Amino acid sequence: MTGVVAALVRKGLVEQIPDPDDLRQKTLRLTEAGCELWARLPDPIARTLGVAFDRVSEQEQVVRILRAATARLAHRLEEETPPS
Repeated sequence: MTGVVAALVRKGLVEQIPDPDDLRQKTLRLTEAGCELWARLPDPIARTLGVAFDRVSEQEQVVRILRAATARLAHRLEEETPPS
């Protein structure tokens, strides 16, 4: 992790701020350049969802979600219901 942080500092994307109470610790903060880069990066969740649901209709997505939710609820009820 230290190498990654050092590279980001070297590139001017983050800065390290010493902790006033414990000089062994540092807080990382994005610099202006880091904020600009962050704003240009693609949203990883939107990208993942786009790949996961590529060519799947909205109706199919809803059906899958409802089936999965129903299965989880049924499983939870089975776990919580004491045997008779």
